[in-house]
Amino acid sequence: MEIGDSDFMNEYFGVSASEAAANGRITPYKAKGGVKSVGAAGAVTYDVSDAWSVTAFGAYNRLVGEAADSPVAKKLGTKDAFTAGAGLSYSFGVDW
Repeated sequence: MEIGDSDFMNEYFGVSASEAAANGRITPYKAKGGVKSVGAAGAVTYDVSDAWSVTAFGAYNRLVGEAADSPVAKKLGTKDAFTAGAGLSYSFGVDW
């Protein structure tokens, strides 16, 4: 779960009157603070050797509340966000 205050929510999901007029497809919107999104994430790591490992990760988040009600999400974007990635790690020791 991610939360944000009204400053954060308005920065990313609010629409000023001038922004709405410039776009033409959306109306002004002032977002209040609260829960921004809920979701789940997971990761799996496989140790290839003592020094090398590989990690794969994924996440899903859904906008809720004020963020989901924003015209930014409703008309210009989506309420759903998916993330996926992979990483390669090398570990080594240093003798001081």
